[in-house]
Amino acid sequence: MTTKYNVLYNGNVALEQGIAQLDSKYKDNFWKLLPVEPLEVDDSQYVLPGKSKESTEDYFDIAERKAVKAVQKHGMYIAGSEHNKQIDDAYFLLGKARYYSQRFVPALEAFDYVLKHYPEGDLNPELRIWKAKTQIRLQNEEQAIVALKSLLLSKKLDKNIKEEAATALAMAYLAMDSIANAREQLEVAVATHENKKQHSRNLFILGQLYRIENNLDSSQLAFQQLANFKKAPRKYKIHAYIEQAQIATDSTDLQPLRKQFQKLLKNTLNKNYFDEIYYQLAQLDFKEGKNKDALANLQKSIHTPKSKKFQKLLAYEDLGSYYFDKADFVKAGAYYDSVIPNVTNPNTKRIRRLNRKRKSLEEVVLYETTLQQNDSIFKLVAMSGDERKAYFTDYVNKLKKADELAAILKENAERSGVSGNAGTTGKQNTKSGKWYFYNAQTVGFGKAEFIKVWGNRTLQDNWRWSSHISKGIDEEDNAITEENNTPLVDDSKKYDVSYYMDQIPTDADVLQKMRASTSHALYQLGLIYKEKFQEYPLAIKRLKRFLAEEPKEKLILPAKYHLYKMYEITSNPDLAQIKSEIIKEYPNSRYAQLIQNPNKISFDTFETPEASYEKVYCDYEYEKYPQVIEECEKAIIRYDNEPIQAKFELLKAYALLKSNDKESFIKGLEFVVANYPKTKESTHAQEILGLINGVKKEKPQTKNTPAKTPSAKENSDNSKSIKTSLKPLSDEEKKKKVLELMKKKGPPQLRNNEKEKNH
Repeated sequence: MTTKYNVLYNGNVALEQGIAQLDSKYKDNFWKLLPVEPLEVDDSQYVLPGKSKESTEDYFDIAERKAVKAVQKHGMYIAGSEHNKQIDDAYFLLGKARYYSQRFVPALEAFDYVLKHYPEGDLNPELRIWKAKTQIRLQNEEQAIVALKSLLLSKKLDKNIKEEAATALAMAYLAMDSIANAREQLEVAVATHENKKQHSRNLFILGQLYRIENNLDSSQLAFQQLANFKKAPRKYKIHAYIEQAQIATDSTDLQPLRKQFQKLLKNTLNKNYFDEIYYQLAQLDFKEGKNKDALANLQKSIHTPKSKKFQKLLAYEDLGSYYFDKADFVKAGAYYDSVIPNVTNPNTKRIRRLNRKRKSLEEVVLYETTLQQNDSIFKLVAMSGDERKAYFTDYVNKLKKADELAAILKENAERSGVSGNAGTTGKQNTKSGKWYFYNAQTVGFGKAEFIKVWGNRTLQDNWRWSSHISKGIDEEDNAITEENNTPLVDDSKKYDVSYYMDQIPTDADVLQKMRASTSHALYQLGLIYKEKFQEYPLAIKRLKRFLAEEPKEKLILPAKYHLYKMYEITSNPDLAQIKSEIIKEYPNSRYAQLIQNPNKISFDTFETPEASYEKVYCDYEYEKYPQVIEECEKAIIRYDNEPIQAKFELLKAYALLKSNDKESFIKGLEFVVANYPKTKESTHAQEILGLINGVKKEKPQTKNTPAKTPSAKENSDNSKSIKTSLKPLSDEEKKKKVLELMKKKGPPQLRNNEKEKNH
């Protein structure tokens, strides 16, 4: 009696409290296949006997001590047998306590002891299940499967035992990645629902497995069965609706799901899941073509008070992808910037792909920002003095109104008793019934003031630490630079109209440099939109504006040729006009020849671009320069718009140099720089042109390293010798020496990793 109602009772209570504590701390990732048992095992840490990972005085330690006390102090082992019938329960409790504290080998010993000494005991079926679960944790799945199958063959099993055994067997099969067998066992387990919580979890996992097997109808039925299960925990029911929305097809009627989500949003008990519900509503909106509603719901998902970090990052990613697809690359880059710095594991396939996508936008964001800033300044420059004064007067008036409103809100906040005096103000609040947090305006002001002082902080302990500043997009503009945390505008002059007018540049040289940077940005954006993103309308728009704004003479023809190629792809009606301009104004250029004779060269055999390049490069090494030039011209036409085209252009330039056509070599390098920006060939050509022109530059800060010759060290040494030996020489001598060296060295070869990339 003492063993059962004192020692073991307290031990079992401690065990239940420990399990409840584990459940409260365990966070399911419903975006992945749920584990059958919500127990996170950390193999990287080892725990000494009698100690758990968190504390030496936790609930499982208490349960274990009670079990040991029952055996040691209340055991009645006499004449080779145990006379206290509660001792087998004590060993069972001991095994479970060790199991939950993740000491699986000692737990297995406890279960084995009971099975050996009490083979006919009432606990035998449960012990066999727990022993099998322990073997699964120890990666002995085959033994566990054999034992559980043998147990399930018994015809006298209670419903709850059968449910537990089938669940454990599904757990073993999932550990072995046997989806079909696990699904069959879960179908057996959900036939009964003695354990309401595990039954709900089994139904959810069953729906996920059907989905993995692409059996969407059965998956829908499983999730619907879970949604209709009245005793299912809230988290499973809500995520069942979410899963139904995710697997909805084009033929699925989405209105019932939409109504269900709206119903869930009205219940404040579901507030912990509002971020996920809004996110799924956004997905339904996208499926129905309601993009505006979808964007609004994504914003709600992000700004829900209890929005989870992972869910928030998904919403940011979807917003970035939406604007990326709409070719609004600047806004897309801003949203991607809210994802990448905040991910927990940057090495996942999804994040690596997203990171590559974001890096591809760096130049677009840079040039578009330059364009936007310069355009706004030129707009002010074009205004008359009166127009500028009116413009900034209107701006200052708006600024004053905003500050006046902020002052009113601040005064209201102080009257609400949040400024520090809790005595009289508290009484005033009681009389008026207006508490601070019931007033949306004062709360909004308080939030703005907090962000102004502290920045956008994440909700966690030690939030004052600078490392906890959120890097995500925020609706509030703190007007503080990231570099030095100083205001962008002097507060003492923010109402002074003349202060703003004095900031407008008037110096002719400054304005000319801005025009040059605008022209450069337009040309680069045109090529980037064309080559990287195939956004031909945007590329056409940028290049047409480039040609209309006094561009550099040497870039006019390449820009027109790029327009010609895009007009050809998009069947633009201006194709004939641009073609006529190129042929008429530049009749002897290569561009005109390519346009007039696009089908002049025929190709009888097929080979990969890399094999073709190797073949031509071999001819170059055998000094067949006229043949190399001819084959390069064929390849340039054949591999139009392919990455390897730049290599043939560079190889052709070197073949011309070998043929003593030095001017054509220089023009060939300039052609590569103008038409293949941000490639290794372009970087290589820029370095050679810099040496020829006597320009001493630091190593460019680009992610594409310069293309190397077959002997990287030799080339590096030669480059150093050039720079040191050129100092006493004249410009012509420098040019001659560089050309002679390049003629001797030749172009860089195609390396194996580049072959694979181009292929």
